[in-house]
Amino acid sequence: MTCDVEKAAKLWQAILQTKTGSLFGEGYASRLLSSSWFDQLAQPGYVGTEYSGRLVFVSMNPGNGGGGLSADDQKQYPALTRLRDAAPA
Repeated sequence: MTCDVEKAAKLWQAILQTKTGSLFGEGYASRLLSSSWFDQLAQPGYVGTEYSGRLVFVSMNPGNGGGGLSADDQKQYPALTRLRDAAPA
């Protein structure tokens, strides 16, 4: 399987620019967790290479727990924010 990096970047950027209200409706979106700036940052989900199912539903911040940012989160969230805010290629 090959990956077109430009297409992948454009897809990720589109996901990052998605407003929760446009997905779930403003009434529901207002009930989502919003305790930190990164809670409302839409982002692509991740599944491991061993996943064999067909459907995945991932809620907000799965497995992060405690409301804190791990060392990886502290690198990832600012990078995702820069991609979201970047001018289209």
